[in-house]
Amino acid sequence: MEILIALLVVSVSLLGHAGLTSMAVDSTQTANIHGIAAYQASGISTLIRCNPGYWKNIKDDLSFKFKLGNNNGVVQLTNLGDQSYDSLLASNKICTSSICTPEQQAAFDLRAWGKNHIDNFPEGIVSIEKIAGARPLFQISMSWTEKQMSAVGVDNSSADNLNKTYQIRIEA
Repeated sequence: MEILIALLVVSVSLLGHAGLTSMAVDSTQTANIHGIAAYQASGISTLIRCNPGYWKNIKDDLSFKFKLGNNNGVVQLTNLGDQSYDSLLASNKICTSSICTPEQQAAFDLRAWGKNHIDNFPEGIVSIEKIAGARPLFQISMSWTEKQMSAVGVDNSSADNLNKTYQIRIEA
């Protein structure tokens, strides 16, 4: 009888340990995604600061939003915001071997940034907003959907998924 009680106590404690381990792994994955979002937003802020010829001269109240996509290894940037920026996304000039205009350089930078980060953020949406004011100020937002862990594993139902956003503001 004592052996059965001991086995019951050990079994319950092992189940509790397994549950805590599962929660720890989920929290680690969530923290990793948040860190990637911060790193990616920092990368875009660097691109903006390195190309003032384009970013400082665009119109105020810019709302430029795009989604990363992968088409057989080619990074696609789909414009989800102001359609006047379609020409920026359509530019395919390679600026490592030739001289580019600031707009061509901005498009090249965004495609190169997207290629480096698409694996970590396959369905992410990036928003760059220029805030009107005396000095050029930009808000960069990274949005994604996190899958929630349930008692039986990853829950893919949309009701239990969380939409997350990471934002930073920079001065160009």
